[in-house]
Amino acid sequence: MSRRILSLLVAVALVAFGASFAVGAVVFDGGGPDGVNGFNITQGYWISADDFILSQPTTITDVHFWVLGYPTPPSGGFSWSVYADSYDANKVMYKPGALVGSGSALNIVATPTGNYPIGMTEYMISFDLNNPLALNASWYWLALQSSSPLFWETTGAGTGQDAVQSIQTSPYDWNKISNVDEDNHNLAFQLTSTPVPIPGAVWLLGSGIVGLIGLKRRMRK
Repeated sequence: MSRRILSLLVAVALVAFGASFAVGAVVFDGGGPDGVNGFNITQGYWISADDFILSQPTTITDVHFWVLGYPTPPSGGFSWSVYADSYDANKVMYKPGALVGSGSALNIVATPTGNYPIGMTEYMISFDLNNPLALNASWYWLALQSSSPLFWETTGAGTGQDAVQSIQTSPYDWNKISNVDEDNHNLAFQLTSTPVPIPGAVWLLGSGIVGLIGLKRRMRK
């Protein structure tokens, strides 16, 4: 009987440990690629950005997006920036405002999708933010640049404001992509967050461990 109780407590503790971390989730889905167009993110020449909204406080840890490039896999690095939302009354458009956070990409993975839209090779790019970014519930903009010649692919499923683009200047002179192109005007990307501890499951794990210790002492007596 004691062995059955011990086995049960071990199982409870293991389940609690496994459940003590939530699965990393997509916290924003801007839609997948449509194969229609792409906008230049080549560092030193262009920067492109698209908006996203968070419904609750979130720590962004990973970026996933689709690009169009050349047969050789993308080499080099990426830089990212997140801006607050702002409104430009002169241009009558929403655009990136105050800088919230920026950095470089870590653990970059470039995966060919097997698609070749508009005569270019499509890749899905995933990377970790070098500094996970804690954000409040609000509207933001994600801007990307690549050290390789790449084009951030458009999506037909995008929502929110039209994506924007700027020549590499200081400060950036953002303009709507829809002002320069008649195809889809949103960019394909997703944002994810790493697992975070669930307090209730952590408490359950602790209870299971305490139970194991108590039972072991009783069995020794």
